[in-house]
Amino acid sequence: MLRKIYHALPLSLNARKWLNNKMPLKWRRESHLRDFGVINELYCWRLDRDIDTIAPIQNFFSGIFPHLDTATEGSVWIYDRNGKEIAKHDFLLPQFGMYVVRISEFVSKNVEYGTFMWSIKMPDSVANSKDVLENHIYFTDRGYVCYEKSGAQPSFSHGVDRYLVFQKQRKTPSTYFYKNQSSHRSWLPEMPLNMSMQIEMDIVLLNRSSNEQAFTVKVYQNGGKEVFQTVEYVSAGGVGMLTFNAEIFAMLDGREGYFLIEGLATKWGRPAIMRHFECGSLSVMHC
Repeated sequence: MLRKIYHALPLSLNARKWLNNKMPLKWRRESHLRDFGVINELYCWRLDRDIDTIAPIQNFFSGIFPHLDTATEGSVWIYDRNGKEIAKHDFLLPQFGMYVVRISEFVSKNVEYGTFMWSIKMPDSVANSKDVLENHIYFTDRGYVCYEKSGAQPSFSHGVDRYLVFQKQRKTPSTYFYKNQSSHRSWLPEMPLNMSMQIEMDIVLLNRSSNEQAFTVKVYQNGGKEVFQTVEYVSAGGVGMLTFNAEIFAMLDGREGYFLIEGLATKWGRPAIMRHFECGSLSVMHC
C-alpha cells in the first residue's frame, strides 16, 4: 500500500530521489523481499538421448564472506515435466566447498526430462552479519548445470531468471519471486535456423510461474514468411521440449530462418537451446 501511495504522489524527479534516499532499504523493496534471504532459479534436467544432468552446487557464501564460517546445508528438489515433485535430497556443504548432484542417481531413466531446483541455507554467521541485518544484501543463486552426453560430452548452461524466494534461513520456499506474472512477453532469439549447422535443435520451455502457460512457437523463413506454428502447454514449475527436426528444417525450403516464442510468463525467462550434431555431441546455450 505504501509503495502504491509513494508512486502515486505528484513529485518531481529530484523530490522523489530525495524521498527515496530517506526510506529504509527494506521499504524500497517488494513486500516479499523486505527481510533477507535467497532467491533460487528453476532448471531443466534431461535423461533422454543418452544425456545425464549434473549440478555442481557451490557454497557461494564462502566467496562473499571468506572471513566467516560458512559451512551449511542444502536441499535439491526434482520434479517431472509437469512440476510434480518426484525426489528430494538433502546434503551438507562445507566452507569453500561444492556438492555435485547427478540426476540419474535419483530419477529413473524411464522419465525423460523435468525440472529441478536447489537451495543453500544461509549460514548463521552470514544471517547475523551487519550487512544482512541492515538489508544491504539479498542473495540470488543462479548456478550452472551440466548436460553430459554419452558420458563424455559436457555442456554447461547458467540460470537466467528467478523462481522461488527462501526467506531468511528457511529450508522451504515462501513465495514466488514474480508476484505479478504475465504471459504477454515474446522472445526472438538471435540464433539462425539452418539445417547445415546441426541435425536437430531442442527448444526448452521452462515455466517459472504459478500458472499453466501456453507457449506459441512460430518458425519463419528468412524474410518473414511463417512456415510453422505450434502451441506447447506447460504446467506451473514444469518444462516443455520442442524439437526442430529435419521435417521442420525442410519447411525453410533451403533458406535460413528464425523462430519466435510468445507467452513467456517471467521477465528474463529466455528458453534454452540444445543443438545435436552429427558427431554425437551436444551444445547448450541461451540467447
